[in-house]
Amino acid sequence: MANKMTSKVFVAVLGFFGIAMATLPAEAQQASATTAIPVIFTHTLKAGKDKQGEPIVAKTLQNIVLPSGQQLPKGAVLKGRIVASRAFVFDPTPYVEQKPSVLSLRFENASTGGQSIPLRLSVRAMASPQETADALTVRYKDENDFVGTKTLVGGDVFATKDTVVRSAERDIVAYVRKDGVYARLLASTNQNADGTIRCDATSTEQAVGVFSPHSCGLYGYESAFLSNDGKDSKGVFTIESTHDTVWIESGSSAFLQLID
Repeated sequence: MANKMTSKVFVAVLGFFGIAMATLPAEAQQASATTAIPVIFTHTLKAGKDKQGEPIVAKTLQNIVLPSGQQLPKGAVLKGRIVASRAFVFDPTPYVEQKPSVLSLRFENASTGGQSIPLRLSVRAMASPQETADALTVRYKDENDFVGTKTLVGGDVFATKDTVVRSAERDIVAYVRKDGVYARLLASTNQNADGTIRCDATSTEQAVGVFSPHSCGLYGYESAFLSNDGKDSKGVFTIESTHDTVWIESGSSAFLQLID
């Protein structure tokens, strides 16, 4: 009889904890497999000059928790390789379709605490050094504005002493935490010369760094476009231009995302 009672109590306890786990917010259970990783490039990359196989380096803009539970602190190093690199060469033939300059990249791992963590990443958005610097800079309306605001890449805004980020329509779209800005990412699309890049929503809160939750595509790259975001090509993402040589200056930022 005692054994039967013990079994019933054990099952009841398991059931209680099962219900408790099921009702926990998704953020508290585990980071999403679509974890976002905002980074900043530490070196300039130029198509044609920097060759296939050469290394690329970027650093995280916020603390990141991976689906495995491993943590990447702010400033953790991401490394990868150049997959394709071609400069732009103007073809003067009348009415000819110009052959684009191409720069394809793939991030392969993150380094932290002497450990290398393999990663497969796509890119949601990228921003030029100017766009990135603007998002990191506090702007003041006038001499009576002692608080100032920051405008994320994509246009969402927050006061430096506030805890919420608002869209142009004044909707709350993100939250300012102690170590950065976090949001549930929003679905968005970017139409470019090579088709449409689609950025999916997430049901879990992600680190966004300098980016708005809806950011998708390139910002501050006037003559270039994102022809491949890497989701369907093993993490290889590609920037092209039919007007100039593609290059990514040091200080540019990227909104990366783990591939399921």
